[in-house]
Amino acid sequence: MKNTIYELRKKGYKIKVRHFRRYNILPKEFLFSRKNFKDQSPTIAAHWEINSQGGMTRVDLITPEGVESHGETICSKKDNYNYKRGAYIALARALKKLLPEETKC
Repeated sequence: MKNTIYELRKKGYKIKVRHFRRYNILPKEFLFSRKNFKDQSPTIAAHWEINSQGGMTRVDLITPEGVESHGETICSKKDNYNYKRGAYIALARALKKLLPEETKC
């Protein structure tokens, strides 16, 4: 059986998954429409756009016995970000840290 987040939660594990994304700031030209340009203040906060490349996922894991572990994965700036793949890899790294030293490769 696969150790998925759903299956581990059913077994009593506490799992928290957090995703972090990269953002691009849009130039001021995108903030103002030509129609009402004079009515808008130039001090409007910058508009942020989610960047499809790069990102980070962190999984915090607590076993039923209370042992804590965490795993992280960072997506390259050249690759498209994928929530499921990031969570899967981070979970695998968190579980690997829980293994005894002699079973690690």
